[in-house]
Amino acid sequence: MKNRDFQNRLISSKPLDEKIAHAYVELSYQQNERMIEQRFPLVFISKNDESIQQGRGYRYKYKVAEQAQAFFDRAMQLRLSKRAQTIRFNYIQPLFENAQEPQQGRVEYALLPDYGPLNLGEFMRKLSFLGDDDWITFCNDSQYVYDKVSACGQVQINE
Repeated sequence: MKNRDFQNRLISSKPLDEKIAHAYVELSYQQNERMIEQRFPLVFISKNDESIQQGRGYRYKYKVAEQAQAFFDRAMQLRLSKRAQTIRFNYIQPLFENAQEPQQGRVEYALLPDYGPLNLGEFMRKLSFLGDDDWITFCNDSQYVYDKVSACGQVQINE
């Protein structure tokens, strides 16, 4: 698979304005006990206004930049030779330089054109290599800054 096929869409209730050109993604995989991470730019493709449950919303479409292909190829090569765990696809998310406030919204993933856009939960279920511990770790990890309800459910405590 070529990473240029991989797209994600950020659905936000707030416009991103000048931020849209400064998006990046962090790709990572684990080799032995060490996490190998690298930052790559996201290429902005398009913006669409749309209706969402809470009213008006914005859909920003990005693709992973070509520079990430060598990192991706190396990670997959190490994975196939069992010298590294796979790329942590479920942590792929649009991040922004100088983001002052926490990100809001949700991300849809288009790993391959045949799948179409998937919400986080659908996307993670397609990643058949994720074990129960991976799901629990992900759901408890604050590193993923967008809505995780489709993957982790929604817990509400009423007293």
